[in-house]
Amino acid sequence: MMIRMKTDGIRGLLAELEKKKLICFGAGNHFDTVMNLYTVYSLQDHVEYLLDNNPQLWGAIKRFGPKEYRIMSL
Repeated sequence: MMIRMKTDGIRGLLAELEKKKLICFGAGNHFDTVMNLYTVYSLQDHVEYLLDNNPQLWGAIKRFGPKEYRIMSL
């Protein structure tokens, strides 16, 4: 199921996350903002993969708390 933060918000996301993993598309500034704002909900514990269609980001690493994510191509 795809959740869009702009329309479903954090409550919709949290309802869908119970015992599930996230595959996040878009590793730019919006991703950083969402992860920083919602650290209190432990979103980083659910992220399994981080994808982006920008070749300049592929292979880069994003860190949130103790977690590291390598950005992969779509």
